[in-house]
Amino acid sequence: EAVRTYLLENKDIDAKRIGVLGWSQGGSDALLVAGANPKAYKSVATWAGALSPSLESMVTPEMRKQIENTGLADFDMGFRPVVKLSKQWLEELTTYNVLTYAKKIQAPIGSIHGTVDDTVPYSDSEAVRAIAKNKLSKLIPIEGADHLYGVFSEDLSTYEILAEATINWFKETL
Repeated sequence: EAVRTYLLENKDIDAKRIGVLGWSQGGSDALLVAGANPKAYKSVATWAGALSPSLESMVTPEMRKQIENTGLADFDMGFRPVVKLSKQWLEELTTYNVLTYAKKIQAPIGSIHGTVDDTVPYSDSEAVRAIAKNKLSKLIPIEGADHLYGVFSEDLSTYEILAEATINWFKETL
C-alpha cells in the first residue's frame, strides 16, 4: 500500500490506472492488498500466487518447532540463500485467508501460472479464477513452466513468455 501511496503522489502517474503484480507469496500479497482496498487497483496480476493452504503446507513440523523455540526458522527454497521465517510471519499466514481477500477484488485478476509448478499448485490459480468477480479475469497458463519460469537458466524463453503474457495482461486491463 505504501507503493500505491507513493505513486498517487507522483503527478505523472494516472491514479485511475494503477495495477499490482506479485510472484509466489508476492502474488498472495498482491491479492491481499487489492482485496483490502477493492477499488484501489485497476488490474491485478499474479505469477503463481499462493493461497493460504499452499503457503502453510510449506512450513514443516520441524520448522514450526524451531519457530516456537527460537522465534525463527530456516526455509531453504533451493535456489537462493536460506530465508528466515519469523513467528510473526507464521501467525499472519494463519490469520489471513488469501482467497477471502481475492473474492473482494473488483479489478480483473490475471492469474499467470506454470503448468508444471511443483511449489505452488496450479489449482491455486484455478481457485482464484473461479471466485474472481470481474468478467475480464482469466487464468493464463504457461505450458511446461515450473515455479521459477526458467529465470535461473541460460534459456530464458519461458521467462520471455511470462513477461509477454504479463505485459499483454496490463495492456488489456489498465
